[in-house]
Amino acid sequence: MAERVVQYAINYMKTQFADKTVRWERFTWFNLEKVTQPDQISCGMYIIRWMRHWEGKYNSALTKDWKRIDLINEERECLMLDIILDEENLERERIMKEATKYCNMKNKKKELKGRR
Repeated sequence: MAERVVQYAINYMKTQFADKTVRWERFTWFNLEKVTQPDQISCGMYIIRWMRHWEGKYNSALTKDWKRIDLINEERECLMLDIILDEENLERERIMKEATKYCNMKNKKKELKGRR
């Protein structure tokens, strides 16, 4: 299935960018069976993290430590912040205001709890 999706994408790109010099034959397949996320729900984040560190070949950066769920969660947080803080995000200001209000509310609750 993955091969068909990629082949479809390549064919589409060939038609869209026919006037460009792109060497589509340079796409190569390699087996990712050993490259799996550590849980059942983080596959997308794992692939994003893997691609950020990809060197154009099956690389040795994929160590046991690299698959730690805390690192996957860190990647998730970074991606979320990238999206929220992007200048093109039309909801950026509203989200930032809501987040500030939420943080202020939590801080006030902590202060009140600490006074007891």
